[in-house]
Amino acid sequence: MTVSEFFGLYKALNATSERVLDLIEEPSAMNSAEKRIFSYLITFVSNSRQDDLRLFLRFVTGSSVLLGESIRVSFNNTEGLARSPTAKTCSCAIELPLSYSAYPEFEQELSKVLSSEGAWAMDTI
Repeated sequence: MTVSEFFGLYKALNATSERVLDLIEEPSAMNSAEKRIFSYLITFVSNSRQDDLRLFLRFVTGSSVLLGESIRVSFNNTEGLARSPTAKTCSCAIELPLSYSAYPEFEQELSKVLSSEGAWAMDTI
């Protein structure tokens, strides 16, 4: 592999909003609360800079580059201190609480999770 081919491959694996959005699977038969939270996730990814997209991919897939997996989305009813987006890197899945009342609240909490050192701890087997 030449250096030029290597950089071409790396560029192809680099995250862009459009590429990450293409990986996100829209759950079927969502209720209104799930549709609202799913739209928050789409807005978050659409508005993210490349560094934030890498963090998002690493959180959800375990890799900061695009590896072709789809990203599954599910929802839960956690509230209060237990509320937090969670990810399962083995299955490339993100689970989002339904208790966000507005996008800024969702954005702030997901950004905090992605920038937290604890987000990279593997604590479930």
